[in-house]
Amino acid sequence: LGDNNVELVDLKDLNIDRQTELDVTLEPGSYIILPRTTGCHLRRPYDARHEKIVLMDSKENFNELFELTLNEIFRKFDMLLNRELSYTEFRGFYECLGKNLSESEFRKDILEKYCSSNRGITQRGFKEFWRESIRNYGEETVFGWLENLGYDEDLYSIRSR
Repeated sequence: LGDNNVELVDLKDLNIDRQTELDVTLEPGSYIILPRTTGCHLRRPYDARHEKIVLMDSKENFNELFELTLNEIFRKFDMLLNRELSYTEFRGFYECLGKNLSESEFRKDILEKYCSSNRGITQRGFKEFWRESIRNYGEETVFGWLENLGYDEDLYSIRSR
C-alpha cells in the first residue's frame, strides 16, 4: 500500500452466514480487510411471530434467548476481550441504559456487589446485575434498556451489524 497500489487478494461472496472464513496465505506487508454485509439476513424476519418473552421465571432463571442476548451484550462492551468489563467499558454500557456512573460508584455499587475482579465486573457478575435489575425495576424497564441496546421485544437485533 505504500506505493498507492491496491490489489484484491481474495473475497467470499454470496454467503448467508453470520461468519465467513477465508484461508489465504499472505506475504509480509500491510493489508486492509473489509467485511461486506448489509446485515439484512441478520435482522428480524418479516414473517416472524411476535412472542411475549418472559425474561426471568419465578425461580429467577433467565429465558434461554435472553441469556444468549446478555452474552452478546457483554461481548460487545468487552473491548479488551479479557472477559470482564472495566470501569470505562461498563460506563459505556451504563450510558446506553440512560444512566451515569462515577468510578467510585462503579467500585462501590458494582464491583463490591457483583462477581468481579479488582479490574472489572465478570460475565457472571454482569448477569447478576441484570437479575437484580429485573427484580428491582421490572421487566418493562429492562425491555426499555434492551431497546436502547439495540434489541426489540422479541430480542431480535434492530441495529445493523
